[in-house]
Amino acid sequence: MMISAKNKTLVSHKKTLSEYSINTLGFKLCHIEEIGLNTRTPIEEIGITALEAHFIKMNNPKNMFLVPLELSGLGEVPDFIQMQK
Repeated sequence: MMISAKNKTLVSHKKTLSEYSINTLGFKLCHIEEIGLNTRTPIEEIGITALEAHFIKMNNPKNMFLVPLELSGLGEVPDFIQMQK
């Protein structure tokens, strides 16, 4: 989360997620099933059921795998993705 300058003195945990980035650690996070919403519809107009399903698919550890950054292209190869299933 972003911490506003006004609130920085009030918080006890000052680390941000960007300091723990998978990319910073040398990996790319890939998904087995595609997670894009594939719509230009404003988020306010997307039904809550569709948003919940998207959130679950996007955050499900069974739908994720890591690839070293130097081999990150493998995360886009259908045969490699199939092997991760």
